[in-house]
Amino acid sequence: MAFRHPAERSGDKDERGRFERLADAASNFTASPLFCGVCLLPAAGFLVVHALQPPLNWQLSAADLTTAVTLPLLALLKNAESRAA
Repeated sequence: MAFRHPAERSGDKDERGRFERLADAASNFTASPLFCGVCLLPAAGFLVVHALQPPLNWQLSAADLTTAVTLPLLALLKNAESRAA
């Protein structure tokens, strides 16, 4: 299986695969003001968790959740960047 750069693929929307359509929809959503608001909620929760100073395992859980959300967003950003090239 050969991987082609997204810019080398056909630009016709009818020929795009399921992943390309999903990545396009996700990219549009993550660029919206609604997503910015959605991101502010966990950030505020993270600050509340640290202000309350719960046991360390709760703080680590909040940090793990933040990391789990960040990694797919970075992959989506890279995909959108590749498609825009």
